[in-house]
Amino acid sequence: MKKNITFSLLEKIQKTQLRKTILNIKILHDKRMHDTKQLQVLNNYEQEYIKKIYKEIVFGICVHKWIHYNDFIILLRKIIQDNEIFLKKNDNILKKSILNWFKHENKRKIWHILNIKNKKKILKSKKIQARILNDNDIQLKFLKKG
Repeated sequence: MKKNITFSLLEKIQKTQLRKTILNIKILHDKRMHDTKQLQVLNNYEQEYIKKIYKEIVFGICVHKWIHYNDFIILLRKIIQDNEIFLKKNDNILKKSILNWFKHENKRKIWHILNIKNKKKILKSKKIQARILNDNDIQLKFLKKG
């Protein structure tokens, strides 16, 4: 009887860990989508800014303005690189979380299978005990008659 409780308890624990892992994966995926959009906005902003600076260079630009534009573009590229690195780290975390989910799912399946097998064994042993009791009752009846 304790084995049945143990297997079902382990299966429940694994299910809760699965739910937590799935929730974590959803959060990471949403965050990844947000970060990807943000990176795309930054890249678009950089392209627009470069076009704007190119137009001003064609018409003539003073040195101080050029230095400010250049500093801003360098800073923007650094921010974009940092976001790309951050996005790669999050991708790695997401991959690890998905692998973790697979592990938890496999463990849950194993506990579920063991739980089912254990329930079948318990049911079989209960049937055998019922047969033995029934046989004892029949033998007792025959002994009383005989």
